[in-house]
Amino acid sequence: MRPDTPPAATPTTAYAFFFMRDMQIGLDREFSFEALMDRLNADLANGLGNLASRSISMLQRYRDGVVPAGAPVDADDHQAEEMLKVAQNS
Repeated sequence: MRPDTPPAATPTTAYAFFFMRDMQIGLDREFSFEALMDRLNADLANGLGNLASRSISMLQRYRDGVVPAGAPVDADDHQAEEMLKVAQNS
């Protein structure tokens, strides 16, 4: 999430995640929009970094460090691409 996003545009699930993750029941805690952004961005970066690290480790272990070629494009791929274009234009 971007730090310049107004609080009204922040999804309620982001607040719920922050309160459950960062705040302890029965204790006082200060809330700031900056702390919310820091928590969300840190967890996002940690998750993406973990995914990248695991993917690279698996490539090295099982594929000798070589990224396998992608599957050929078929009719389902073209249909999904068209659906995406329609969704983006609406």
